[in-house]
Amino acid sequence: TNAALFQMTVYDPSYKTPDWMKESVVYQIFPDRFYNGNKKNDKAKTTARGTEPIEHRDWNELPDNPRQAETEGYDGDEIWSNDFFGGDIAGIQKKLDYIESLGVNTLYLNPV
Repeated sequence: TNAALFQMTVYDPSYKTPDWMKESVVYQIFPDRFYNGNKKNDKAKTTARGTEPIEHRDWNELPDNPRQAETEGYDGDEIWSNDFFGGDIAGIQKKLDYIESLGVNTLYLNPV
């Protein structure tokens, strides 16, 4: 089987959209890549994925892609999901005026 081709659609015909959501303008934020509002917590933990070390990447770099491990110039550690960029909740708080200026009234954060 090929997991990349997997799709799961969930549909509940009795579901009703909550009234508060009907007029919402939602802004989805991936906190780690949004804005670094507290540099003191950038290296607060030496491990974030069990025993796997945190791989700190430069803000302007793409996340590590272990599929490229055999390519020339690859500089990652061949571990998925252990590279962090420093964005945090403090960064979101510092940008709330900007977000509101876009007409946004609902934030969707993932993952937290």
